[in-house]
Amino acid sequence: MQSSSETDSEKTYLIQKKQPMVNKYKEIRALLSLTFPLILENLAVVLFQSVNLVSLGHLGEEELAGCSLGSILWAISTMFPLGFVHALDAFISQAHGAKNERLVGVYVYQSYFIMIILAIPIAFLWYFSGSVMTALKQDHVVANYARKYLIWQMPGLVPFLFLSVIQECFQNLQIVIAPLVINLIGFGVNIFLNFGFVYGVFHLPKLGFIGSPIATSISEFIMFVLMYIYLKVKKIDKEWKLEKSVFNPLNLGPFLKVGLPIVFTMLIEELIYELTLFLAGAMGTIQMGVHTVLVNIDYLLYSIGLGFSVGVSTRIGYFLGSGDPISARLSTRCSYFIGFIIGAINSSIVISLRKHLGYIFSSSKTIINQVSQLAYYSAVHAFIDANYTTFEGIMRGIGSNVPGFLITFFGFLTISTTLSFVFFFETNLEVKGLWISIIVGISSSAIAVIFLFLRRVNWKKQSDIAVLRATHEWSSSSESESESESETETDEFISKSSTSSSTFSSESSENEDETENQDQDQDQEHLKVSNQSETSSLSSSTFSSESSETEDENEDENENQNQKIQQIISENDFENDNQNNTIINIDIENVNEKSDNLIDLNSDSSDSFV
Repeated sequence: MQSSSETDSEKTYLIQKKQPMVNKYKEIRALLSLTFPLILENLAVVLFQSVNLVSLGHLGEEELAGCSLGSILWAISTMFPLGFVHALDAFISQAHGAKNERLVGVYVYQSYFIMIILAIPIAFLWYFSGSVMTALKQDHVVANYARKYLIWQMPGLVPFLFLSVIQECFQNLQIVIAPLVINLIGFGVNIFLNFGFVYGVFHLPKLGFIGSPIATSISEFIMFVLMYIYLKVKKIDKEWKLEKSVFNPLNLGPFLKVGLPIVFTMLIEELIYELTLFLAGAMGTIQMGVHTVLVNIDYLLYSIGLGFSVGVSTRIGYFLGSGDPISARLSTRCSYFIGFIIGAINSSIVISLRKHLGYIFSSSKTIINQVSQLAYYSAVHAFIDANYTTFEGIMRGIGSNVPGFLITFFGFLTISTTLSFVFFFETNLEVKGLWISIIVGISSSAIAVIFLFLRRVNWKKQSDIAVLRATHEWSSSSESESESESETETDEFISKSSTSSSTFSSESSENEDETENQDQDQDQEHLKVSNQSETSSLSSSTFSSESSETEDENEDENENQNQKIQQIISENDFENDNQNNTIINIDIENVNEKSDNLIDLNSDSSDSFV
């Protein structure tokens, strides 16, 4: 038996060694087929927001600066709820991989609840944004435009947040075509209403500056309604239940644990860009316009990498939730290659179109010329940013967001911020110095992510964590996450196993006259239960006379087999006994053992006992 098991293990090793070489091209195709619609969808989302800058930028430099300033505060304030939305990348993809659709609904309803809570302080901030801008030494005229921009965005705030939740849910369920179509529809509606309300075309009333945020609010509401209708028509939420426990603050622990690091990571990244915009604003209106154009071009290219990173996190989370760490690791390696290609393409786009990019956002010749001169810095940043965004998608799929937060804090908030102030006060580099500081910060973060996190990931351990999270969270009616309750449930399971062991022992003694095959089946099943419950003295006494010599000879081998048989018992109990929705402390190093090999080992041990 030992020689055959060694042969099997050698064959398994050879198969696993060859498998990545065989499947990597298929995985690249799978990633591209999933992420290409997501890239287009994210482009539509970014273009949706850029429509406002395009429509208002041609009204004048002050209107462009006011829209830019309002967009800064809009981006910073919505970063908190959107950070929790991105936490769904790990939760929903892993729950979907574990075929736990009910848990998907729990996460969606939790997100709705959090969005409503966070929308209240955001609305207050927008209403008093004029005072905030003035306190930050911004021009009074520009600050007034920014306040108008935000106030008329308020009606679309909650629809936008709910839309983001549904959209993120669809992405992690690998539903990509419908959200893409709806975003394209919303993009077209926003263009139509924006230019209609701002300039009075298309038989719409001319509202001037406020016409742009009004058009955006209407478009966001239309997109949310369309997305919700699709959700209901396709019955995607048929297994979702709005339970009272969703609103229990105690049950928000896992969500906050994963979501808060993402919130602070996104906030830090956004703050460095907004900080440079404020510094550019202090340099003058022209410098503010130049930097705004470059940031928006960079943000447009960032959406390509972001769409790919969402697909990567969805793919990795799905594999981890389904208990397949090998495929998750393979998908990660393929994403490195694709992320590098995306970065090279983005950089090439900026360089080749550098003389024409300024015309998209402004009619000022000065702004257009300076944009073309600084486009090379934007190209370097676009290449690095695409790769770093891919790394962030991998970390979101794994669900390990604390390292990403710490690395981002070091690279962006420490290095980039320091260099930005140094270049601003000590040199005459102006906007060029701001972009150098951003490039140095993101480069440092990318290098740190590779060597401090990605090269050290234990994929087996992460898969075990994902399986346990997706399978056992919210499994009881009380939805409690406390460790004491888990221990109580485990004790109850062990006591039930002991009782069933005693019952089975008495039944097997009464049926000694049955056929030989039935006796062997009972002996085998009795062996499983006796191995799991150490307290079943009756079962051990029943078999002690029959197997004492065998146990003395194969004691070491049986100990290893007992651990594997105990795992089979726990898995069968979860699948066949609906009354035992309990959490079992499974040995995390043996979760992904092949079931066929375990059954063979089990049958061999049973034959030796008989």
